[in-house]
Amino acid sequence: MNITDDQVMKIASLAKLEFSGDELTKMAQDISRIIAYASHLAELDGIPSFPCDIGELRACPLRDDVPASPVEASKQLRLLSAAPDGQVIVPPIFPGGGLGG
Repeated sequence: MNITDDQVMKIASLAKLEFSGDELTKMAQDISRIIAYASHLAELDGIPSFPCDIGELRACPLRDDVPASPVEASKQLRLLSAAPDGQVIVPPIFPGGGLGG
């Protein structure tokens, strides 16, 4: 799919961006390459897909989340009071303190 300069101008106006003529053409080429790459990825097996404006809606399996008990308000307040400069400290949420996976 090739993106036209007019389409880039429309997107740019919505995003309040301005491009010169050369920048506009380059942006159209870059966006076209990105869309082509995303389309290529969607064709690969084992890659979760997403709906697109002209494609069909394909399955995107969700994980089975298990609801847990909410954190007590007193514990939340302790986390807030221990944070420097008004930041919030978020404790590890996965066993072992890692990022999961």
